[in-house]
Amino acid sequence: MAKDIFSEESLKKLKAMKRNRIIYSLVIIALGACLLIWPDVVLTLFSQIIGGIFLAAGIIEIGYVIWNRAGFFGKGFLVLVGACMLSVGLWMLTRPVDIASMVPTVMGVIVVSSGLMNLLETVTLARQKSKFGFFSAILALATIGLGALLIFYAFPIATTAVRVAGGIQIYNGISDLIIVLKIRTRVKEIRQEMTAVDAEGAFVGEESDEAVHVMVEEPEVPASDMEFVSSPDFTDPEDPLPDMAAKNDAGENFQG
Repeated sequence: MAKDIFSEESLKKLKAMKRNRIIYSLVIIALGACLLIWPDVVLTLFSQIIGGIFLAAGIIEIGYVIWNRAGFFGKGFLVLVGACMLSVGLWMLTRPVDIASMVPTVMGVIVVSSGLMNLLETVTLARQKSKFGFFSAILALATIGLGALLIFYAFPIATTAVRVAGGIQIYNGISDLIIVLKIRTRVKEIRQEMTAVDAEGAFVGEESDEAVHVMVEEPEVPASDMEFVSSPDFTDPEDPLPDMAAKNDAGENFQG
């Protein structure tokens, strides 16, 4: 059954895919370990890489304008864009921690703004003497506090988020590795089944050839038996033909 489903070519492709998946899983596990152990280094390095990209883009933009000396429309705008990209790149290279903290800080500002809006709505509920005013005030103050936490502890929160991401990557790599090893075990079982089926088919073929050879081959008669059968002196006592021949001879002699 396995031979009908999996051919030798498909097994080779599956083996190559399995090897690639193992390499991918090991790389993912290594990346997750780096994120989990050195989150601050990863954030700093990532910010510096982005800063280097912006710096190179700004230099290319300004160099393009300088190289094309002929005046063209929008030349000043291109120089301004290049200068901005160059400045951002230098800032990200020299202050990578600030860049890493930027995302949590922006998120904190958004959360604080939402909490202030909720607090204003709570005041409106209190003026209307709503029984949910106190509960709404607690929710609004909690929202503002969480937003402030994101703003003032942006980098530690960012490193914690990176650690969480690293743990998820490690889990992803280990789960992929387990699945690939299960596939590897199944491929070995299929190969063993195919080998057993081929060996059994060859054995059955040899037995059938021997049986046909035995059925076709004529039995050998010994030479002594052949001489005994062909001897003219031999008469079978149960054969009526010799008696009839003797009676015919006797009748002819009597008539004569």
